[in-house]
Amino acid sequence: MRKTSRRRRLVAAVAAVAALAGVAAAAPAQAATGPAAARTAAAAVTAVTPAAGTISWAPCPDSDPLVGTLLKGLECGSLRVPLDYAEPGGRQITLALTRARHTAPDDQYQGVVLLNRGQWPGQFGRDLPTRFATGTSGLPTGTGAQYDWIGFDPRGTGASEPMVTCDPAYLWPGQARPDYVPRTPPR
Repeated sequence: MRKTSRRRRLVAAVAAVAALAGVAAAAPAQAATGPAAARTAAAAVTAVTPAAGTISWAPCPDSDPLVGTLLKGLECGSLRVPLDYAEPGGRQITLALTRARHTAPDDQYQGVVLLNRGQWPGQFGRDLPTRFATGTSGLPTGTGAQYDWIGFDPRGTGASEPMVTCDPAYLWPGQARPDYVPRTPPR
């Protein structure tokens, strides 16, 4: 319970600092000082800080329809986020997430790491936490055990919704695909 409270305070502090940094960057060079300025800054932070979403974690299925057994032993969840962060009240999409919880004792716990495959756009990432938590990524097992590892399918990919599919037959980069440019015979 105490650790959860500490994490929540840390997340709130980081969000507040980030929001303040954004407000400070947008503020005019000759900003006012004193209690009125503090109230104005606090109101601005409240106005630009979007509400945090919640994630309900549950065991992943032993066989996922998209990635087979790669999620076995992980926890799965989803998070609703704005399609356009400039319009936080607008259309929402759902990001698919996975988590490998730390296995080291709580006094050795180091925090959360968000993993992103980052090789090219359109690549799923829900399989990554297992690789880092178990040491198959080259990271020492003892180090991997000290973190919670979060993987996700970026918007439009894998199990995130809505899924963007240009051609259902084209699933993997590096393989031949049809030419999508319409060809009109010369006249």
